Amino acid sequence: LLGRLSVPVVLGSWALVLAGIYATFRSWRAALADLGGSLPHTGAMRVFYVGQLGKYVPGTVWPAVTQMRLGRDYRVPPRASGAAFVVFMLMLIGTGLLVGVPVIPLLGRDAVAGYRWLALVLPLLALALAPPVLNRAIALALRLARRPPMPAPLSLGGILRVAGWAVVSWLCYGAHVYLLARQLGAEGGALLWLQCTG
Repeated sequence: LLGRLSVPVVLGSWALVLAGIYATFRSWRAALADLGGSLPHTGAMRVFYVGQLGKYVPGTVWPAVTQMRLGRDYRVPPRASGAAFVVFMLMLIGTGLLVGVPVIPLLGRDAVAGYRWLALVLPLLALALAPPVLNRAIALALRLARRPPMPAPLSLGGILRVAGWAVVSWLCYGAHVYLLARQLGAEGGALLWLQCTG
């Protein structure tokens, strides 16, 4: 399959995936900043990208633990790093649904019937990601863990920045897949589905 890909398509898709990774970083950084964990750009990149290497260690908690540990070097409270990780992951899931649900009808009636539940989950997820709900959930978790409150509560503007960068990341990943799939001969609804969901 690699022999069927042209150099411009490979370079273009590579640039798009790098842009998607950077947008993902910006989404996480927006969550951290809104929660009171301000980091310089270079320091934020170090914390995020080194922390992401934790994904390759068995167990899903390691990226968050690594980011919490690295954030201490920049005087970011671990509770802010941990909460930012959770908000960031919820936002990636929510925006992934937001970008993917509108193209389900392009896959046919069976897909609409099979994925109808996603349309029901999306409003519930949007409600769960509202700042008042998230702030209460974070405050409750911190009280139960006997930890001090967050340095700053989530704001609507902060949540919109997190969501905006997450949507940009999905669009970049989708365009990346679209370029590769198109050159490899994918067509129609399936291609659009790949483009929108990355």
